[in-house]
This record gives sequence, C-alpha cells and structure tokens, in this order.
Amino acid sequence: MAVPYSANDIKDKRRSVYISHKALPYWTWVLPLLLFHLATRISLAFQVDTGVSISYLPIPVGIVLCFWWGPARVLPAMYANAIFSASLWGLHDVIEYPVYCIWEVLAVGISWLFFIEWRKGKPWLPDLRETVRFVLWVAFPASFCNGFLVAWGLVFFGDLPWDHLFISSLQGVVATLYDTLSFSVPALLWFTPWMESKGWSKTNGAWTERNDANWDRNRFINLNKRKLFEIISVFLFCGIFGRLIPSIEYWFVFGLFVLWAALRFGITLALIANIWVQVVTLILPFLLGEIDSFKGSKGGHDLVLLVDLAILCVVALITGRATSDTRKELHKRRRIEARLISSREQYRKFFEENLSANFIADGSGNLLAANASFIKMFGFETQAEAVSKGLSDLFPSYDDYSLFLQKIQIGSQLESHEEFFLDKSGVPVHTTGNYFASLNKSGKIDTIRGYLLDDTLRRKLENQLVESKKLETIGTLAGGIAHDFNNILQIISGYATRMELGTLQPSSLVDVSRSINAAAGRGAIIVRRLLSLARKGGGIFKTIDINQLVSDIVDLLLPTFSENIHFKKELREGSSLILGDSSQLEQVLINLCLNAKDALPDGGEIMIRSFAVKGTTIRDSFPLSESTEYICLEVSDNGEGMSEETKKRIFEPFFTTKNKTQGSGLGMSMVYGIMQTHEGMIQVSSEPGKGTSIRLFFPITRPSSLLHS
Repeated sequence: MAVPYSANDIKDKRRSVYISHKALPYWTWVLPLLLFHLATRISLAFQVDTGVSISYLPIPVGIVLCFWWGPARVLPAMYANAIFSASLWGLHDVIEYPVYCIWEVLAVGISWLFFIEWRKGKPWLPDLRETVRFVLWVAFPASFCNGFLVAWGLVFFGDLPWDHLFISSLQGVVATLYDTLSFSVPALLWFTPWMESKGWSKTNGAWTERNDANWDRNRFINLNKRKLFEIISVFLFCGIFGRLIPSIEYWFVFGLFVLWAALRFGITLALIANIWVQVVTLILPFLLGEIDSFKGSKGGHDLVLLVDLAILCVVALITGRATSDTRKELHKRRRIEARLISSREQYRKFFEENLSANFIADGSGNLLAANASFIKMFGFETQAEAVSKGLSDLFPSYDDYSLFLQKIQIGSQLESHEEFFLDKSGVPVHTTGNYFASLNKSGKIDTIRGYLLDDTLRRKLENQLVESKKLETIGTLAGGIAHDFNNILQIISGYATRMELGTLQPSSLVDVSRSINAAAGRGAIIVRRLLSLARKGGGIFKTIDINQLVSDIVDLLLPTFSENIHFKKELREGSSLILGDSSQLEQVLINLCLNAKDALPDGGEIMIRSFAVKGTTIRDSFPLSESTEYICLEVSDNGEGMSEETKKRIFEPFFTTKNKTQGSGLGMSMVYGIMQTHEGMIQVSSEPGKGTSIRLFFPITRPSSLLHS
C-alpha cells in the first residue's frame, strides 16, 4: 500500500522529480539482495573469463532499483551480494574480495549521483532529452567504470593476465552498456509510473506524465490486425535469419530490423526488437547448449558481436525515442488543429446563424465580416456589399461615430447599448447591442465586434407609450387645472356681470380691464403648457434651458397639488443649457414630481435642484461617463422612501407599488428610456422613512455645440 507523505516530502515534491525522504515499504530493504543474487546467477552463464561476463545483470538491476528506492537501500545490498558471489567467478584471494566488489557499487552510485542529484533527470525517461541524458550520464559512466576498473583490478591482483587487460576492459564496457540499455531502459520506462502510483518509488511525476510518456506504448497496444501481422512476420523472419546465418558476419540485418521497429512504431517496439535480438543471439544459444560459441577462444568474436549489439541498443533507443516524440508531437498538433478547425467552425456557425446582427470591424471602421442578420437589417443584398461599407457610413453623422468610438475605448465594451443607425436606404434603425473592442499595445482600437438587435419596433411602441402616458398625466392634472380655470373664469365672469349691471365707476374700468387681461393671460399660459405637454415628441433635439423647464413645470403642477405639499427650488445660476426633446423632458419631470407627491400622503416638501458636476467625479458610479461637465437635475422628497428590493426594480416595465387604479407601472420605465435617448444617466437614492432622491445627469451644451446643432 502507498505510504503517506510527510511535510518534508511535500516540500521536496514541489521542487524535484525525486523525493529523497519519501517513506517506502519495509520489504524494499530486503528485496534488493534477492534480486541481485538472481541477476548474478543468470550472469554466470555468460562468463567468458575470470570475473568477466558478456552479460552482467547486477549493474542494470542496481541502476533501476537505485533510481526507485535510493542508494541507501540498494548499494549496501549490491556490495554484500558481490562479496558473497565473488568465489563463483573464479577469484582466488578472499582478502581481495572487498576491492573486487567495490567497482560495480561505484558504477551504480556514480550513475545515480550524475543523473539524479546533479542533472535532476527524470528516471521514467519521458522524452528524447531525458533519454540522451540517461545514455550520457548513466549508461556510459557505469559501463566505463565497471569495465575498466574490474579488468584493471583483476590484472593488478593477478587473477587475469596483462595481455587480457584491453580485451577484458572492452568486454566489460560493451557488456555493461548493452545490459544497461537493454534492461534498465525498458524497466524504467514501462514500470516507473506503476511503481510510483503504488507508493513504491521515490520518483515524483512519472504517474502524472504517464499519458505523454506511454503514448507510443498505448498506441502499440491498440494496433490493428494488419500491423500486428506485419510485426509478427518481421520478428519471425529475424529469428529464423539469426538461427540460420552467422550473426557476426550479418549483424547489419539486425540493425535494419531494429531501425525498422524504431522508425515504424517508436521506442516501445524498438526496445522489444532489441530484446528480441538479444534472445536470438544470446539467450537461445545458451538454452540450446551453444554457449561455447561465446567463449574468448573464438578470437574475440564475442566482443565484436557485443559491440554490434551495443551500437544497435544506442541506435534503437535514440531513434525510437525520437520517432515516438515526433509522432507524439504530430499527434498533439493534429488534435490541436482539429480542435481549432472545430472551434472555428462552431464560431462560424454561431456568427452566421445567430439571429442577432453580428459584425467585425477594424480600428479604422472598415467592416471585415457581417452575418446574414446584419445584411438583412441594413438592407444589403450580399455580404460583399456590406463589407464594402464602413461602420461610420451606418451612423447618421461622423460625429455620432466618433462619440461611439470614444465610449467603447473607455471600457473596451458597451453592454445593452442603444444606438441609432441608418440602413442602406437611409431609413432609421434603432438597435440595442453589445460591443467589444480589442485594443493594441498603444491603446488604440484594433477590432470591434458587435452583436445587435433591431429595436425599431420597440422604440415605436415606446413613443406610443409616451404619448399615452402624456394623456394619463393630463388626466391626472385635470382636476387641478379645471379648478385653476374656474378661478380665472370667475374673475372674468364677475367683472363682466358688474359691467353689465352698470355698477362699475368709469374711473375703475381701466383696473377692471387689466384684471380681466391678467386672468386671460394666466389661462393662456395654462393652455400653452398643456399644449406643450400634449404635443407629439418627434425626437427633435433643440437647446433647452433646464432651469426654465423646471419653473414652467412647477407652475403647472403647483395648483394641482395639495396645500400640504410645498415646492422648493434651488437652481444653478447662469447658463444651464442642454440638448434635448422638451416634450420628453417635461414628461420626465412631471412623472418624478407625481411620484414624489404620491410618497407624501400627509404632505411634505419636494425639492428640485440643478447644479453642475464634473464627469470625473461620477465615473465610479458611471464608468462610461465622459470627462466633460454635466448638469444634474435632482428631484427629492422627504416621504416614505423605498426598500432596497423596490429600488432595484423601479425601472422594470409594469412594476408598481400602487394599486391598479392608481398607476400602470410604466412611468419610471419611460423615464429610463428617455434618459437613454438623451445620452444621460440616472441615479436613485432612497431609504425607508427618509425619502427618495433621483438625480438626472445631462451633458452641458457649450456655445460652440449650440452653433453646431
């Protein structure tokens, strides 16, 4: 079972692919000695001289175990096994055993030190870089250390003649290199992830990288029948060829066989092919009693064969790993390309088949792409015709287009933004859409993406709603206005009756005439304001003095309100000019005042203020506000106030806190729509029992703007 990590293990895990202090099962202290003894017994079958074998397995076994379990468990067991087995190799002097046995321990220890401690290599060899690093810092050092030091020690202590030093050294080097590449590499590559998953290895990362490292092995396992037949046929041919024809003279055939496996199927089959060559050239002769063909009496033929096989091992390992990495990378790229193609196709379908009018434009306003809904909305015949137009051509004026660019550049996007366009024939198109801008390094607009919905019908319905709301407002004011007119008529009627009865003195006729004219003037003012309120708003913007607008509306409403409700005005001194539709703005102010009146059932005060504010001071509340100056029109009362839930919903159509006979729930929704039309902003502040304050922000119109308008 897996052993849990300690705090030190976790710390090491973050910085290394090898956890030195990781706790392992207790049997990992005992098993190495048994494995080394088994490897020694197998190696004795291939002994060619005193203390020399063409296949010495304890070293590749030691490399694998040392990389899995660390030198503290492996190297002492390796040294003990070497001492116990020294007599089996024909060594005579027992006193010299400790020296003989130190070389293989040194070979494995140096490999572990170079690869794990110094180069921080990954023992599971996941790619070509780690594989080459293993050959350079494990296979070669272990081979040279074991081959030369063992042969030199045997000669030095008299167990081997001096004329055998060179041949024995080469035999040891080549045999160790061959065994390391034939045994250690497959064991580390195939079994390290599994050992790590069981908690039986000090490696860290083999299990998480198993999909990439074992990609070619999984591919090999899932081969189709035709390729499996090809592999079996070639392996059988190689085996028969190796038995019938001398391996030494025709070793290049094995080279072609290994290259075929490496280039065609990658490192997994290359390693299997390499093991198959070892079976054909070494294992089968041993099992069939032909082991004498490998003795040194054959003129060094065994050395030539081992050199050839060692070369094949290096070629198979490097070529197979390079092939696997290349195919794995190609497979990844193909998957990425397939995903990109799929993603692009999905985006194309989303872009083309979406019911919203979608477009893409560059920073200069040139249309790069437009879908069918966009083409239909603006009356184009083909996409080519639409793309030939610029985005600025769809705006009523270039100033409108410039203002749009300024807005989208501030926040890189506009959500639920209402915009007014002209189609191909010049017909107005009202839209609501989302716009997104991509900015380059200099902060300039690179591309603009827009997703529009045709809002023309809704705008028409809103205008009809505004007109019906005006009639509703006039009906609301009718009682007060009738009372005011009745007073005027009583004045006129009274003076007319006195004149008819002749009770007036001739000297007072001038005063009577003035009173009648004053009453008629007040009536004319009331009629004029009612006509202004009732006339149709055609969306015509002109210069409006916001202070004068407030005064006119207050004068109109004052007679219709209860005597317990008092108006108070604090208007900005000087010019307070804005561009707007006076009919719509009158409707906004009347609605706000009527709402304030409804919030004062027992009477109170309605305060109307106008003052100037800088755009920079309100940018926290309104990120898209410009840095220019705004006129703020504030309508506040000291009435009942609103809860947070009510405040969140006041702009929803048909939402009302009144009963059905008192309100339609469309007033504040209309106010919000009119403010959007005027490029204005609205802010609501209210607390239960403390009253409500609604602020309207309008851009101030400068004299130069007035001249332009």
